[in-house]
Amino acid sequence: GSFEKALEAAKKALSIQDNVLSPNHPFKASTYNSLSIIYHNMGAYEAAIQAQQKALAIQEKNFEANNAHIGTSHYNIAVSLLKLERYEQALESALKAQESLNAQNNQDHPNYALLHNTLSLIHLNLGNFQQALDAAQTFTKIQEQRLEPNHPELAIAYVNLSEIYLNLGNNEMTLTERQKALVIQENDSTTTAFDLLNSYIHIYRFSEEKGDHRTAVDMLQKSIALAEGPYKTEDPATIPNMYLFLAQSLIELEQYEDAKGHLLRAASMYGELGDKYAEYKSAAITLFTDTVLAASGQNADEDQYPTSVETYYEAAFDFFQQGQYRQSIEQFNLLLEVQPDHADAHVLLGRCYYELGEYQDAIRFYEQGYQLAPENKQLYHNNIGFAYAKLKDFENAKTHFEQLSQLNPTNPFTPRAWAVYYALQNNTKEALSYLEKAIELGYDDINWIKTEESLNSIREEIRYKDIVNQIEDTVGIN
Repeated sequence: GSFEKALEAAKKALSIQDNVLSPNHPFKASTYNSLSIIYHNMGAYEAAIQAQQKALAIQEKNFEANNAHIGTSHYNIAVSLLKLERYEQALESALKAQESLNAQNNQDHPNYALLHNTLSLIHLNLGNFQQALDAAQTFTKIQEQRLEPNHPELAIAYVNLSEIYLNLGNNEMTLTERQKALVIQENDSTTTAFDLLNSYIHIYRFSEEKGDHRTAVDMLQKSIALAEGPYKTEDPATIPNMYLFLAQSLIELEQYEDAKGHLLRAASMYGELGDKYAEYKSAAITLFTDTVLAASGQNADEDQYPTSVETYYEAAFDFFQQGQYRQSIEQFNLLLEVQPDHADAHVLLGRCYYELGEYQDAIRFYEQGYQLAPENKQLYHNNIGFAYAKLKDFENAKTHFEQLSQLNPTNPFTPRAWAVYYALQNNTKEALSYLEKAIELGYDDINWIKTEESLNSIREEIRYKDIVNQIEDTVGIN
């Protein structure tokens, strides 16, 4: 790439200089300096240090002790040593660079701010936290004077200050500096998901500690959105941990209904991770039963509350098949708190409300189910058309039944839908014609035909009784 070409050109220049210049000519120091920068950018820090030391040796023979070129060489060496985690040597070189800049009284030198940032990082890694803070504050002050208020480099400076305050045990300033950084990060499109998540977690932690549960909830909600979206964490327990912490903060705010779903989701996710996280799962369920349910005056054993999507679905579907629609709704709602995008649960919730005669709620869940699974067009138009027909909103019912007819005109459920549509409007002739067509296409659910209330208007008709007799004879019912 470009670094390799630059390196080749610098080496060629140095070779020429070796032939035409004296060993300690200043031009050679400049070439060694260029080589050092190239090596550093390539990640070859040892080679960078060696090249910079050669430049420094020449500079020391040509310039006074505190010359700016000598200070720059010490600074470059310090930066490469920092990358190699040789902190004591890095500090020695950085202090020599600082001595050179101070002697010149040149605070406008480009390296002045960068040197203090480097010093703060070196001191931080050496555990010299107060010295790290002093250097970081100087760096940040210079940056605030030279940069726009929302410049991304300022966010980096505030994050560094936050880390130093954390090591000093000053949680209030840790939170303050991290919040300043986040204001910039959230408005900067170049901010990585990792950096955002790091700030959210820090602010959650110290907001919760100071009793600011509302901010803690906000930060955790944002963290979860990142962790379930663009940022893929390697630790499988990260997301359930977030849900557990979120529930705990909501409990502090006495928002028990909101906490309930997060606890159940955490328990479900811990359960999927196996025995290693059994204690975490138990903690989430215990918090649910002993705190959330107790706050609403309910009591429950842990075993009464399933904690996986599969068990919720099985329980809900069993209740549905038994005609216990309220209990089925309760279980489906618990399932949706664990997995909000479960399309089948939305559809079956719609069915429950339909069977209970609560057609507006049925329509709402049918719509949500269709949005999650738009491929189920036929089921959607059938179900929602029936609900609109029951509400006597025949215009919307007709729209959906027409869509159903276009999708599958030979399916017996299509004319069955039209039979209901016309029977509810007391159009006996059309209702019977469509019911007969449904039978011709193979519909034979005699129980539905005999009990569906929508067909009450045609039950005394001879044609209706003939239809019933025909099916009973076909399926052998006495």
